[in-house]
Amino acid sequence: MAKIGSKIFDKTEGIKPRERTEPVATRIKTAPGMFLDTHHRATMAEAENALLRNRRVKIADLKIIEGRKRQLSATEFAELKANLEAFPLVNPVAVRALPGGTFELISGHNRVQAFIELGRDEIDAYLVDLGDEQIVPAAFYSNLLSPSLPDYEKYLGFKNLQDATGKTQTELARESGLAKSMISMLFAFDDMSPAAHALLSSQPHLVSATLAAKLRSLPRAEEAIAGLAAGDMSAQQALAFATGKPEKRPAVPRSGPVIIRNGKSRFAEISMRGTTAVIKMADEGQMSELMTRIETMIREHMLPRKIR
Repeated sequence: MAKIGSKIFDKTEGIKPRERTEPVATRIKTAPGMFLDTHHRATMAEAENALLRNRRVKIADLKIIEGRKRQLSATEFAELKANLEAFPLVNPVAVRALPGGTFELISGHNRVQAFIELGRDEIDAYLVDLGDEQIVPAAFYSNLLSPSLPDYEKYLGFKNLQDATGKTQTELARESGLAKSMISMLFAFDDMSPAAHALLSSQPHLVSATLAAKLRSLPRAEEAIAGLAAGDMSAQQALAFATGKPEKRPAVPRSGPVIIRNGKSRFAEISMRGTTAVIKMADEGQMSELMTRIETMIREHMLPRKIR
């Protein structure tokens, strides 16, 4: 046995192990291993795609389409601008590549406007691959779920979608996730006059969809919305005005009491508030006779009203 081992040792003594210069690909056989390998490859591919999609673009190369910008109040825009001035942009704007090295802005119009006012030339962008028929829905739905988006701007978005695609309100409700009744209420703005639309385009928070649904069939809706825009009416007052109901106005009080004098001496003082009259006599002894005369006068005043 020792001789055999000695002979094998003698034959292999001069053989050196071959060094591997390249890794050897091994085939993964187990299901968990295959899953982990697939997941790793997908993660790496997604990371590579993200690097391709995320880029900095020149603001001068952006094509901005009118009507896609979400209306912010002056305060909201000032807060956004101050935030972007102090901190880096966390959410890149969404763009679509166009021929000639330019980009169509899909969403992020207020962020771009803030960058322009801050004097910046470039902005982080996320490149999306969308067909022409997908652009309008993508631009609108990127803002739809914002809690601060007023009903009027929601209406404009759905109106643009309907004009671009020909979809019914039922189809719009299905793809947006909103109730059909809500879509129907938003389209109440359709019945507003051009003058009302002009006011709402600059002050979209003026009228909610609920109020629009109530105002649309009323004859003085346009005047009511103008009153809202001027700050002369609340929503409740505007609705009452639009229905034609007379507005209750508080009684105008007299500027002051009436002083009756006897020569230079005060004889009596009369003051009035609403339906109440107060008489103060200088001489208490004359009150009894005065009360009798007032009663007679009031009764005589009633007689003609009963005869009419």
